[in-house]
Amino acid sequence: MKAMAWSLVSAIVASALAVSVNLATDLKRSWWAWIAVVLLTAVTGLITFRLAARRSGPERSLEENAASVANTIAGDVTGKAVQAGRIDGDVNL
Repeated sequence: MKAMAWSLVSAIVASALAVSVNLATDLKRSWWAWIAVVLLTAVTGLITFRLAARRSGPERSLEENAASVANTIAGDVTGKAVQAGRIDGDVNL
């Protein structure tokens, strides 16, 4: 539910940013309109960064991912992909 709320807030801020860009380019010398553009751009970036960080989770290296695999393959395996922490013997596709 929180992600949906942040997405809604992001959409509202993006719309406000579009309106402020329109006003700032129309009014040209209005410093408050350009400050609004800068602030809303920063807020949009922060919201996007927060949502992206929440979805991706912690970064893990390939070695850490390989170490977390705990399954073992014994006997014949069919298919196009094989995932295992350790494979003893030949792999034939």
